[in-house]
Amino acid sequence: MILLENASLKPLLWVGSSRKDLKRFPEDVQDVVGRALLDAQFGETPAVAKPLRGFAGASVLEIVGDFRGAETPKAELDLVRGRYRWAEKHYRYQDE
Repeated sequence: MILLENASLKPLLWVGSSRKDLKRFPEDVQDVVGRALLDAQFGETPAVAKPLRGFAGASVLEIVGDFRGAETPKAELDLVRGRYRWAEKHYRYQDE
């Protein structure tokens, strides 16, 4: 990806402990996630992302890799749902 001076960079909002949680992962995982987030900020679909099940039509992507190789646990999906609801409300109020 070539970063252009005039390219529009969407804001990144860390919800809850998400940034702190990411910092607990190994550095190589942080690098992959960081790149995926940057791609998303530029409106691109990250190569390491796939639609997250249970969010039909919501355009919620899951960043995946060969780091764990397991399904996303229900407790994590519940956390994502809660954070997604919060982000939706935050986004709605920003437009007012």
